Amino acid sequence: MPESYNNKISVIIPTLNEEENIGELLQFLKQNGKDHIADIIVCDAKSEDETTAIAKKMEVR
Repeated sequence: MPESYNNKISVIIPTLNEEENIGELLQFLKQNGKDHIADIIVCDAKSEDETTAIAKKMEVR
């Protein structure tokens, strides 16, 4: 594990059609969790809206 990951967490977000909420949540996590979050992972369940496009645009896994 890279040394920079010490004392950090990975946030895993399961989603299904969350385009109304996912952008705001990811922005909040990026702004407020900089020192505590190693990874943000969005696990999508075949959303039929723009959920995955928004997650990709926000540069999360």
